[in-house]
Amino acid sequence: MRSSVKVGLVTCWYRNASMENYSRNLKTMLERLRIKVVVISSHCICRSRFPTNIDPSSDCRFASFPYIYEVMGSNFFALLARFFLLLLRGVNYLSKGLECDVIHYQQSNYYSFGIVPLLPFLLAPIGQKIVVTIHNFDKMQQKCRFLNWVYRRAHCVIVHSRDMKQKAARLGIPRERLVVLFHGATATPSVRSRPRTEITFLGAPERRKGFFVLIKALSLLKKRKKSPVVHVYGIYNKKEKDRAKREAQKLGVEEFIVWGGRLSEEEFDQKLQGSLFTIAPFVASVSGSSVVTRAMAHGTPTISTAVGGVPEYLDAAGVIVPPNNVQLLADAIVSLASNERLREELGNKARKRAAKLFSWNRISRETLKIYRDVLDEK
Repeated sequence: MRSSVKVGLVTCWYRNASMENYSRNLKTMLERLRIKVVVISSHCICRSRFPTNIDPSSDCRFASFPYIYEVMGSNFFALLARFFLLLLRGVNYLSKGLECDVIHYQQSNYYSFGIVPLLPFLLAPIGQKIVVTIHNFDKMQQKCRFLNWVYRRAHCVIVHSRDMKQKAARLGIPRERLVVLFHGATATPSVRSRPRTEITFLGAPERRKGFFVLIKALSLLKKRKKSPVVHVYGIYNKKEKDRAKREAQKLGVEEFIVWGGRLSEEEFDQKLQGSLFTIAPFVASVSGSSVVTRAMAHGTPTISTAVGGVPEYLDAAGVIVPPNNVQLLADAIVSLASNERLREELGNKARKRAAKLFSWNRISRETLKIYRDVLDEK
């Protein structure tokens, strides 16, 4: 591999969003390995969902055109217009990274970082090596599977779990291009002697994240007179919060939910270290959860579900229940809330597992090895 390497990192760059946290950690650790990283970003779905800001740092090249959110209809002409605008967005990204040796595209959402803006990188006759990390499968690539043939032109496609690798192969992404690289966690942060007092749910109160299964479990525990208080922290808008509150009121559990709102990255870590345990009852497939990996790094026990890559991450270092199973989720909450010894045992296991598998030091070195391999390809 050449002595000096420049990487263009195409990614969401909104402060305190999970994708930005992932990319910032990767960028920081790669730069410690003396790799020059240039961030290429734009407005994405984050801007339409909640008020936040792009990081104004000089190492972010911002693709401001075209602005796609005015074309949000679902009729054929709106979809066609959005497709071409997204394609132009990809061309704009590409133009800002032409001097890079490697372009690392973070595929994270349909709107600005999905498969359509990726197409110019894989179809244009450029000299850069293209590495793609698929954080979420794009709804476009699931509905139009023929599009997935373009990944044959990528030099490497990173996914976050073995489960995700199997799903990617079923979608038609070439298996020989796929590499499993776990989601990173803060490099084994120091755990302060902070009192653990809260039970937390970290994320938007959405169905796919299991929030509505959680409040059903709280309703069941209320009938048993054992319902705990759950603190909800995350990035969500008023509409999402109001919908969740109405459902909680219907089930009579609004008094058992404390709405904490959005957290900075520092506050996120503090809340994890102040949690008795956290609940992540996913019902839709996830590749690798930043909530799970960060909780593990902080020694915080986690209750989650057998969905996607979660069992690969938690293994025996957490409590795993079937998705959408209200009864078993309620039982797991009571079990952890009442058993301090079990919480300590799971927390210690989780922290050791995170240090071994998910540290950013390890993830960045494995990413650098991928860069070396693709640059050495003839």
